[in-house]
Amino acid sequence: MKHSDLMETIKAPNPIYLPLGQPKLNNYICITKGMYILFGGMPGSGKTAIVDSVFVIDLFDWWLENRDKVDVKPRWIYRSMERGEKYKRAKWLSYKLYKDHKILIDVPTIFQWSNKLYELSPKLIALMESYDKYFDELFEYVDLVPGATNPTGVYKYVRDYMEGKETSPGVRSGGKGKVIRENEHKRRFVYDDPNEIIFHVTDHIGKERGETGHYGDKQILDKHSSYMADECRDFYDMVPIDVSQLNRSIEDTYRGQKTELDIQPKDFKGSADPYENADIVIGLINPYKLGVDTYAGYEIGRFVTNKGYNRFRGLKIIKNSYGIDDFSIGYNFIGENGMMRELPRGDRMSVLEHESEEDMPPTFSPFDWYAYATNIEDKISEWSR
Repeated sequence: MKHSDLMETIKAPNPIYLPLGQPKLNNYICITKGMYILFGGMPGSGKTAIVDSVFVIDLFDWWLENRDKVDVKPRWIYRSMERGEKYKRAKWLSYKLYKDHKILIDVPTIFQWSNKLYELSPKLIALMESYDKYFDELFEYVDLVPGATNPTGVYKYVRDYMEGKETSPGVRSGGKGKVIRENEHKRRFVYDDPNEIIFHVTDHIGKERGETGHYGDKQILDKHSSYMADECRDFYDMVPIDVSQLNRSIEDTYRGQKTELDIQPKDFKGSADPYENADIVIGLINPYKLGVDTYAGYEIGRFVTNKGYNRFRGLKIIKNSYGIDDFSIGYNFIGENGMMRELPRGDRMSVLEHESEEDMPPTFSPFDWYAYATNIEDKISEWSR
């Protein structure tokens, strides 16, 4: 890269980045090309939920609303290694129904399984059908790839997506750009549309299969992370987002103890390479599951609803190569639909009670945020009756 290329990027009138709908998170991290993000969490912590809501649906919704005013164009390759497309679509529909209409619904209710929350009314079914156009357009930009494969399979799919499929030996058609070979040792990728930002989500990396010569968990994760860092981020200028499990030993470390709850690099499962290669590392934790009474100033017991649902999660920015790290954000987590909502600081949570969520004032105004964050299941709207 020449210095003049850097200066052209600096002087560009419209930087290529996407704003996050979570104000605190958006203040500290920037979603732009060539940024590798690692999410870690215990099972059930909500790591998939925050990736889906904050880094897929909310970003797509922002772009839909602003696409006539901005140049940036987001696209996604979404590797869903745990659940098939039908269940992913249903989860995203439940998220949209709550986001747009405050309708609390979950996947069992959408499919009317025996553990459903309620019967579907004709009015609600008609509303769900009205999202046909929205999801048709969403999946023009989200390439959802279900099922597990090995790291090389993941990389080859990315290569074909970016460079096009091979139509004859050495010739590719389609794709998002072309490869320029500057000399025998150096090549670079040039986008057909430089305003595109392409995300690659892998949920989750612990589900990847082994391949020839790479059978152990560490070898598989190291191979995957190398592809994400060297190819997806550094060569194709994509935004890889890896979802990872935390080691179960974190439960033994903190359960019932008075030690301050924290997430460390060693808590990421299987290999240190994804952590070392990532530009941004985020950890999600469920203090209630660990028997912790307070976390970052929040009273965890007050997030447990009358029916025993725990609606708090803690997010920690562990590593941030281009900004501030080592800080925590409290989140209201609605497990039924995957909604993650930022909370004020713990010392500003409970000030004055209001009767309903509709009375919620701007952030940091007097309001009983504990009441706002809990017993959501008692507020089923008229659409659900």
